[in-house]
Amino acid sequence: MNEALAGPILECVNPKFADDLLEYYPYLHSLLKGVPRWIIPKAYKLRKSLLRDVATWQAIARARFQESDIDKKTSRDPWWGSAFMRERQNILSRVDGWDVHSIAASDFGIFWGSSVNIHPMALWTIIEVFKDKHLLCRVREELTNIRFRGIADEKDVAKLMTSPLLQSIYNELLRLRVEVQTIFSSGDEEIHLSNCRIPKGSLVVVPVGDAHKDPSVWNTRSGEYPVNRFWADRFLAYQGDPHSGPQRTLGSDSDTARSCRHSHGEAKPKLVLSGLADTFMPFGIGERTCPGRGFARREIIMFCALVTYRYDLEFLCDDQNFDITQAYYGIGTQRPKGKIPFRIRLTQQDSRINSTLP
Repeated sequence: MNEALAGPILECVNPKFADDLLEYYPYLHSLLKGVPRWIIPKAYKLRKSLLRDVATWQAIARARFQESDIDKKTSRDPWWGSAFMRERQNILSRVDGWDVHSIAASDFGIFWGSSVNIHPMALWTIIEVFKDKHLLCRVREELTNIRFRGIADEKDVAKLMTSPLLQSIYNELLRLRVEVQTIFSSGDEEIHLSNCRIPKGSLVVVPVGDAHKDPSVWNTRSGEYPVNRFWADRFLAYQGDPHSGPQRTLGSDSDTARSCRHSHGEAKPKLVLSGLADTFMPFGIGERTCPGRGFARREIIMFCALVTYRYDLEFLCDDQNFDITQAYYGIGTQRPKGKIPFRIRLTQQDSRINSTLP
């Protein structure tokens, strides 16, 4: 992932960068709470080292990069890596009051988010798809319909982005498995909410989990698909079924709505995200919205499609193994409490591998 974003130089600076990043992750709650250095010296040491690695990579890239280094086909270069990171440097270098250390800190957030948020979310897509044999068949049928045979170029990625089912699975897992806290502030005047007064300049931390699981907003099909359970079709609207789609509507909890769910036939669904701005905020909101959200979407959906197309998975554990730990509440993608053993094999070959999901 780091090389996909930044090219090879970063992990030449520190070959253990990815390992150090994962070692740093469990300390984040303590750092956010302001726990002092003398209590968690390892956390501060890791953060300083990781920021130094990013700053060193960026210094090398600034000194060596030339426009002629950009590959015309892929838009990549050997110094900055992706066009995304290259363009970020151009934008952030023009921010008032920012120096090279500020830019390094901002980019460190990108690497942190891609490693500790994208990877677990990609695995959740596989878990939910392979847990449900009917859903697995639907996903594979969808891949067949769009003539997916792997990722050879940008056209293959574009095909995947047109799949309503894959998009709905992705968004449903963002709703269900992401716990982030959005920060609001008013620098101009104090804010009044009901009987509360928020002084001018104060920070307000708002967790999105309650909004993501509000049964008065989200469609549950008369409780058939509760808000605390995965439902692959939650973000899909079907023609002729006015009670489909993500939002609870008048009559969506009726027996008629329930019967419509089973009579879609061959109708092609439409992905629905409109009207959810105040309810669905997995990447934050406003000017602080995660800048890597487009990259995350592509990466996760591509991973799901490739694994589903090429492999068969069998989980070797009970459903309780998929329960969520609260250890990472509020800082991104949530994780299972323990390891998930599984068996995997190629769909077209009789070779079998045993492994374990972290």
